[in-house]
Amino acid sequence: MEHLGAKERHQPVKVLDQDVIHRIAAGEVVDRPASVLKELIENSIDAGSTSVKVTIVGGGLKSIVVEDDGWGMSQDDLSLCLRRHATSKIKKIEDLEKLFSLGFRGEALSAISSVSQIQIDSRLEGAEAWVLEANGGIENQIKPSSRKVGTRIEVKNLFYNVPARKKFIKSMSAEARACTDVLDHLAVSYPEVSLSWFLIKDSGELSQELTVQASELSSRVKAVRGILDKPHHIKETENLPEGLNSVELVFWGPPNFFPTQKNISLTVNGRAVHDKRLGYALREAYYGLIPVGVFPAVHVSVEVDPDIIDANIHPQKKELRWPKGFSLSGIVYRLIRPYFDLVKHQEAKQVVQGSFFEEQVSPDRSIRTESQSAHSNGMMSFDFAPAKPQQTNQQKSVSVNQTSNSETEFKRYFSAMRVVGEVGARWIILESHKGLFIVDQHAAHERINFEKFFTKPDLIRSKPLLTPLEITLPQGVVDKRDSLMVTLESFGFEFNKEATVSTKCIELIAVPEADRKLRWSDWLKEVFDAMEQDEEVLGLKDKIKTHVAASLACHGSVRFGQRLDREQIKSLLEDMDRVQWSRYCPHGRPVSFELPHEQLEKSFDR
Repeated sequence: MEHLGAKERHQPVKVLDQDVIHRIAAGEVVDRPASVLKELIENSIDAGSTSVKVTIVGGGLKSIVVEDDGWGMSQDDLSLCLRRHATSKIKKIEDLEKLFSLGFRGEALSAISSVSQIQIDSRLEGAEAWVLEANGGIENQIKPSSRKVGTRIEVKNLFYNVPARKKFIKSMSAEARACTDVLDHLAVSYPEVSLSWFLIKDSGELSQELTVQASELSSRVKAVRGILDKPHHIKETENLPEGLNSVELVFWGPPNFFPTQKNISLTVNGRAVHDKRLGYALREAYYGLIPVGVFPAVHVSVEVDPDIIDANIHPQKKELRWPKGFSLSGIVYRLIRPYFDLVKHQEAKQVVQGSFFEEQVSPDRSIRTESQSAHSNGMMSFDFAPAKPQQTNQQKSVSVNQTSNSETEFKRYFSAMRVVGEVGARWIILESHKGLFIVDQHAAHERINFEKFFTKPDLIRSKPLLTPLEITLPQGVVDKRDSLMVTLESFGFEFNKEATVSTKCIELIAVPEADRKLRWSDWLKEVFDAMEQDEEVLGLKDKIKTHVAASLACHGSVRFGQRLDREQIKSLLEDMDRVQWSRYCPHGRPVSFELPHEQLEKSFDR
């Protein structure tokens, strides 16, 4: 195929006219209605607004109105604000190294006005109100207006003069969703600012309305996310790298997880930014608590010295450049993982290891009746005689708890329910004041076993090699050799530190082993890759421990088709109350399912 430029031998170099320049620049800053909305609200926040009202019509293509109570602009400000690179936020090159404002380039209003019809109505305190209109970048005369202090900007008919751009815009509903995402991110980035928005369809019908008042961070995040459970909230200001002043986290534990990273957000000095590694670091922090392929709900707010970051690397300022060796995802992992630390929770609960796992049950063992136990908790009950299964060689024996209630304390939840029976040698049926609970016996026993194995100090141990093994380090890890060896020692690797090997190599004399097969060579590769990318490696250790413990737990748990007697069921339920995360198996699958009375009544047309 002949190159399109080959038809003519030479084209002279020319300076583009201003209209073409503005439209090219607009394409970098303004690619859809959501980007317009983001720039306008950020201008309002930079202007010191305490309240911002947003109205979006037709997904933002027809109209976007942003009104605030900020400082406002004078007549002179209005006369300059639509010019390219006109800004009040920086004056010299050094100002780029200490940016605290969201905007600074002076491109947004110029770019927006060149591809839309815009009206800016503003008043500076102690001055008159003025209004400026422009169509496709062509300004009309500034006129007197009447409004209170602050600014109202209306952008209409976006891309009306750029049909090539407009044909790539998605449906109005899709654009409206993108605008909502922007509003969500800005709402959690600035909880001290009251924000209200109204989404109106092209037909004039109100499709969404939300007002969030100024509040502290966790309340704002909860209101915007719409999650009913109360979130965890921590703020760390100590033991942080130089230049990092604080890290604030608002997050939810299971069962609050989602198929995408939509409910993961990050703000740095109030700027909503993307960090691809953050979502995966958070998923590692929740490893073993949520299903594979889903993400938790977490908001991260970071305050840093502005001179350690570069906010000028993305046209829409969606990404930041961090200092070499800095890993925000690693810091967040270290802060959030202790909330799901099984070892810590097990010690706090004083779990007795000899519970469901020790004693074998004799087939002719006497069983305390359910009616006897029912009188102790005031719940009505009845006796049943479970069918005695025929034991097979393949069937695993099931052990029960022989620890009396006086020997250990735990909060009763599952064990306080009345045991109704079992179904299909798979499901345990319970009754509570709310309705019915169905428990997956394999998943429940798997979670119990998992927490037992995970907390074993010798889950992963060192195995000496018959002969030392020399490993050549990747080039990107050579200068991190000392820290690498410290990290690998925590995994169970051991080294011959006296060996006279090159600084580009390490000599292994022991490698990790467990009761399940380990591919320690794959671990090495993952650690090398993470360290080359300056990523967190602590999460890998927990992930490996979780994988080993989950594998051991699965193979050592009650199977489908294996019937439990009444005493075994009761012991299983008590052990479920002893573990920290009894609602989910190690693979993230639910352990129990609730059928409320209301749902049962609805099923019977009550």
